[in-house]
Amino acid sequence: MLTTMLTLMLLTGSPESDDIRSAYTLLQTGINRFDETTLLKAINRFDSLSERQPGNGQALIGAGWARYQLGTYYMTRKMGDKVTDSYDANMKVAEKLSEVKGFEADGLVLKAAITMNKLSVSGGASAALLSFKIHGWLDEAEDLRPDHPRLHLIRGMMYFFTPAMFGGSAEKALSFFTQSVKSFEAVARQAPPADHLGFAESCAWAAQAEFKLGNGDSARKWCERALSIQPDYGMIRQRLLPMINEKFPE
Repeated sequence: MLTTMLTLMLLTGSPESDDIRSAYTLLQTGINRFDETTLLKAINRFDSLSERQPGNGQALIGAGWARYQLGTYYMTRKMGDKVTDSYDANMKVAEKLSEVKGFEADGLVLKAAITMNKLSVSGGASAALLSFKIHGWLDEAEDLRPDHPRLHLIRGMMYFFTPAMFGGSAEKALSFFTQSVKSFEAVARQAPPADHLGFAESCAWAAQAEFKLGNGDSARKWCERALSIQPDYGMIRQRLLPMINEKFPE
């Protein structure tokens, strides 16, 4: 009943829904800029909402995804200690989300995403165990909700980064990124903001897979698709698209 009421508030423009949308706008800005300060502000905003509205799955998804994005920021900045140090606290958010009725699959996918960041700064037996856990959570999420867009996004990223000798490939990754995009396309435009979270990112990863496969035109089209969804997506405009244009001039 609580989850249903919260969803209705999001769809009917209550003050609570305005707060959620404002927090998601802040998160989107942090993703576009790939900016630590803005992502931390988004985390604080979502945490405050979660404290005021226990069981609000939309707020918990935002809180968790912001933490995942911040972990990615730390990972790319070679700040692996921050990824490791924040892991347990971040996983508690995913656990809370898993306990909200109707958001069980979201919680499992969030566990996989957060753990994927830890995997990136781990090695040896620890990395193998983390990889096993990630695929296990994704399998569980798929049993609950086969069309979950971020499920396919994270699965694709796992295959993108996994060495070929262990079953990874850009082709496999691309198939999951494409499935993620199809799942996002099926989401109603008026759905809560969390349901659209990761749409442009799926297109961006499809572009990276096509780039890795040597398909410049297809990579460029995926970048254009990402920018049609998220026009200020800095990772596309400032890094990926220039890289594609340099290697595959039009």
